Order: sequence, then structure tokens, then C-alpha cells
Amino acid sequence: MASKQTSIETKSLKSVTLDILTVMKILKHGRDAQPSIAAGMLLGVLKKGSVYINNSFPLPQTSEADASDHQERMIDCLSEVGVDDLPVGFYQVCNVSSAFTQDTATTLFTLQRAQPTVFIVYDPQQTMHGKLAIQAFRLSENAMRVMKSKSFSAAKLTASGVGFDSFFEELRVTVSMSIYAKAMMPLLTAELGDTELFDQFELTTQSFMERNVSQLVDNIDQLASFNQKYHKHKQESTRRETEERKRREDDGLPALSKEEMDAFVARAAPAPQHLNALLVNTQISSYCAQMSKFSSQSLGKLYLTQAIQPTPDQEE
Repeated sequence: MASKQTSIETKSLKSVTLDILTVMKILKHGRDAQPSIAAGMLLGVLKKGSVYINNSFPLPQTSEADASDHQERMIDCLSEVGVDDLPVGFYQVCNVSSAFTQDTATTLFTLQRAQPTVFIVYDPQQTMHGKLAIQAFRLSENAMRVMKSKSFSAAKLTASGVGFDSFFEELRVTVSMSIYAKAMMPLLTAELGDTELFDQFELTTQSFMERNVSQLVDNIDQLASFNQKYHKHKQESTRRETEERKRREDDGLPALSKEEMDAFVARAAPAPQHLNALLVNTQISSYCAQMSKFSSQSLGKLYLTQAIQPTPDQEE
């Protein structure tokens, strides 16, 4: 019964609500951990097709066993003091596109198979340009079926309907604030100087675009390398199939059926798995979408600053 309820909740999961204090914890963890990639666990409750995340804690950048022990100790301590201790996902502080890796997919599959789980990504580089870049993802239903089958051939991925743009499913993120936090906001804003207030109008785009283009080129190189391996595999498969047909003809043996020949070739020359290539395609698509959106926002800022610049007549 519990398994059935979990399955229903997973399918109906459509949004994520983050408490503002949890957001601040994630931002602080990312700032303190720079330039390393920070990661941590998310705690909360499940209610009416949504995940309410009201606490988090960082994970140590050590071995997987140490991180697991740390997670268990933290959950036990939070449970003793009456804090929500239900793990509902994990977060990473990195570029959103670089988070779509096979390790992330494997971890998310393991957690999501047991209960509804979300994956939060906080991008500090985009946040520096005036936008709080926090996104939530989970594996789609088709991706869960593919991960469960552990078969990542091109035919299997095509038959399952999983593509680079449908492997991860993005969820709507809402940031909630208590009435006390809302009451504090005018006081905190009043303490900000002109420099902090106008930092979000930063017009420099070179560093952000250069970094994303560099990572995009690296992903394209990875995809090109995979294509070369795949073409070599096809050539090797054709060669082995031809040799096997010729050998059976010379020995007077009956020809193999198509299914038997495919099984023989698969044993002799295993095909490369396409999951990593699919995720690299996901990263490439995400980098392109990021740069397109960032460029549009930058153009908007340029038009805004142009409108408040004095005209030649006003300067005179």
C-alpha cells in the first residue's frame, strides 16, 4: 500500500516550495565552498503533489561512506529535536547544465525509486548577474523505466521515448517567506547602499559567456568522441558479421537468423552505452538555452541604461 501511495505521489509531483531560510543556507554553503562544487541534503514534507522543503544541511566532500554516515547522524539529531527529518532530495551548487551527469541520474533514480525526490541546482554565476538561479528537477517516468531496465542502447532509448530534452523533468519552484521574514525585508533593504542595490544591473557579460562557451565546446568534443567510438563499433560489427557468414559457408554450416547473428555480434563487439551521450546532449541544449536567455536579459539591461543616459543636448 505504501509503495502504491509513493507511486501516485511521484506521478502527481508538480511543484517545489522552498523556505527562504533554506535558500539562504544553500547560498551560504555555495559561497563558503567556492571554487569546489557544494552538495547537501534537503528535508521537508510531501503534501498535495508538492514538496515543501524547510531545512537542509551540507554533505562533506569526502568518501561516499563518510557522507552517508554524516547524513544518518544529522537526520537522527534533527529527529531528536522535533525537526522535519524526511529526506526529500538533494542539492548541488554548480552551473545548471553541468549537473546533468550520469552520477546525478543514478543517485536520483535510487532515491526517487523509494519515494518522491527532487534535485535542486543553485547556479551562483547567474545569481551574480541579478537573478536568483534555483531550479528543481526529477527524472521523468520514461527515464525511470530506462534506468530500471539498465539497458541504454540506442534502440532501447528510442523505444522508450526518452530524449535529451525529456530525461529530466523541471518542476516549478516557489520561495516562501514567514511573516517575520517579510517584516524584516524593508529593514534589510534600507541598510543596503547604492552599490548593493545596483549590482543587479551589472552589464559585464564576457566572463559568463566565455565560461559557458568553453564548457559547451568541451561537451561538443565529448559528443564527437562518442560518435567516433560508435562508428568504429559499427565497422567492427559489420566486419565480424561478414567473417562469421564466410566461416559458416566454408564449413558448410547453416546460416544464422538475423536474431542469432545480432546476438553473436553483440557478444563479440558490445555496443557503447548511449546514456552518457544522451546526457551530454542534455547539457549542450541547456548551455544553449542559458546563453540565449542571458543574452536577452543583458540586452534588456542595455536598453534600460541607454534610456537613463543623458542625451548630448542635456550634457551641454
